[in-house]
Amino acid sequence: MSEAIEPAVDSVLVIAVRRRRKRTSFLIGMLEWATIIVGVLTLAACCGRLWWILELTCHFRVQYLAFLAVGAAVFLLVGRWRAAAAAVFLAALNLVPILPLYIGGSTVRAEGEAVRALLWNVNTANTSHADVIEYIRESAPDFVVLLELDGEWIGVLDRGLSDYPHRCSRGRSDNFGLGLYSRYPIESGGIVSIGVAEVPSVEVRIDIDGQLLTVIGTHPPPPKNPEYVHGRDSQLAELARLTAGMEGPRVVLGDLNATPWCPVFMDLLRDSGLRDARRGFGLHPTWPAIMPLLGIPIDHVLVSDGVEVRDFSVGPSHGSDHHAVVVDLVLPAADD
Repeated sequence: MSEAIEPAVDSVLVIAVRRRRKRTSFLIGMLEWATIIVGVLTLAACCGRLWWILELTCHFRVQYLAFLAVGAAVFLLVGRWRAAAAAVFLAALNLVPILPLYIGGSTVRAEGEAVRALLWNVNTANTSHADVIEYIRESAPDFVVLLELDGEWIGVLDRGLSDYPHRCSRGRSDNFGLGLYSRYPIESGGIVSIGVAEVPSVEVRIDIDGQLLTVIGTHPPPPKNPEYVHGRDSQLAELARLTAGMEGPRVVLGDLNATPWCPVFMDLLRDSGLRDARRGFGLHPTWPAIMPLLGIPIDHVLVSDGVEVRDFSVGPSHGSDHHAVVVDLVLPAADD
């Protein structure tokens, strides 16, 4: 009886092994095709200056890097050396523009005025007003830039942020309202229009214990069609010209609808002379809050020479599609 069963068992085992090998081969094949697709997206991201559609592919370099790193490890395990080498090369292309966020940063001096700033795109449709106000109070920033404010939001904030008596805001129903709320007096400035999109920005000079700090809050259009892309690019280019011509310490805060490795963002840093406050503190994705695996850093704080960054952190979303950004700065001494 056992002699009759043994060939049948062997046959079943052979079939099972063949099926497993076939299934493994199919999965590896699918991984190879997925790697090709991500590779094409990676190469497209390198050509973002050529066309706005190609630029859209550059924002997700972190996700490409993570996928390619896992793919390279799997290919090495199964002995697909060429596929592994290709995945490593493509991963490196994505790693290079990300690395600067983890390298360098400011060397904070002992002297100078310490200032905390908070930036938050709160989302016009968000109804978690109390949670937003409570987090601002807990964070205790010296000034706050809030984006996507409509009339209802401004009314709630005017009542809830009584510790911030110095304010400048404009509500809109189209997600482009904004406001600045400060513990310190606003010496000059107000709502301005930067670029051709004609959406409001706020440009003020705040008197912080005798040191005038220029603060600009802005929110250019998202890159969802050629018109909006032109509006965003015009706004960021004009912002660069504006800040490059200013004297004294300057801070720009905004949902810029661009990642640090986006060409238009790199142009902004180059032409304005500002520095990315994220540098040295890591990625800190801010949007979309409801899909953390797709999170990208599009909410930014930029600082001029002489303004040092002590800390950069990301807070909760509290009903918004963006996370709050909290930055601790050290201003140059008044006689610097």
